Amino acid sequence: MKNTIPEDRRISLLNDVIFHYVFAHEQGTQCLKILINTVLESGGLPLAEELQIRSPFNLAQYIDDKMSIIDVRARDSQGRWYNIEVQNLQQKDFLPRTLYYWAQTYSGQLDEGDKYGELNPTIGIHLTGFPMLSLLSPIHASVELRMKHDWTRHVTNHLRLEYLDFSRLSSCSEGDIVSNKVLSLMYFLVHEGNPEDPTMAEIRKQNPELDKIENRYKIAIGNDEVWLAADRKRRAIMTHQAIMDFAREEAEAQGLESGLKKGLEQGLEQGLEQGLEQGLEQGQRQELRRIVTNMQSHGMALETIAEIVGKTSSEIEGLMREAT
Repeated sequence: MKNTIPEDRRISLLNDVIFHYVFAHEQGTQCLKILINTVLESGGLPLAEELQIRSPFNLAQYIDDKMSIIDVRARDSQGRWYNIEVQNLQQKDFLPRTLYYWAQTYSGQLDEGDKYGELNPTIGIHLTGFPMLSLLSPIHASVELRMKHDWTRHVTNHLRLEYLDFSRLSSCSEGDIVSNKVLSLMYFLVHEGNPEDPTMAEIRKQNPELDKIENRYKIAIGNDEVWLAADRKRRAIMTHQAIMDFAREEAEAQGLESGLKKGLEQGLEQGLEQGLEQGLEQGQRQELRRIVTNMQSHGMALETIAEIVGKTSSEIEGLMREAT
């Protein structure tokens, strides 16, 4: 299929707005079915026959909150529930968050008075731009509950988490990508909109159903309101990442410089080794307080600051109390 998307309109299909429009719009049910069934088939699970989207696309969700995280929720005709999300940037505690999303979807099946026996299997599908578990885990990792003493026995089929790490596709050969349906899907999602990529033609040839996703993608890109919302989302993520990178670099460079200076001063009195150690720690904490104070003056939330500097909110609060 010839790509007719102007270069200045190209936005990744993995942009949250575009992804949600393609897979959670009422006219995107077939696209979502392709994504889900590709993952289910790879695990030898029964395919979804019909799907009902439970979190339909709503453009208003993206107008005011550019950093919102919107997942796709659906239920199939067999009663199984699905929670699908894309996470491009690595975040602290992302693994517990995926469990929390699964728990929300699972527990949300019941209303007051319903019986636990009415609960149905729930599957989380998480596409990430970073290794979710470890570099030793496969690019597509499936997590389920099994007996410790007998790995062939399932505890239950109600919990299943699928982690698809598209950041490591570059380590795969073209042959591996084209011959594996999950890898083909991942590659397609990452590179859709790129007419220069020769692997895409072979993937489309082997997986003609992906044309439905491409058609929805083109509709999304051609919709001015959707495109503007996606562009705002893209810019917000780029700005957020730049702030995080700058803050980390500044904290490392200035904290080290200040710590070394303080350490040398104390080393003259207490011994060079002990002074360097204490001075580094004290100097780094002093510099970190300065950076946190600066961020707070720009209106940044405590949780965001903690994420940027790699501390917990309580650690930041304790650090600031030291100066009072």
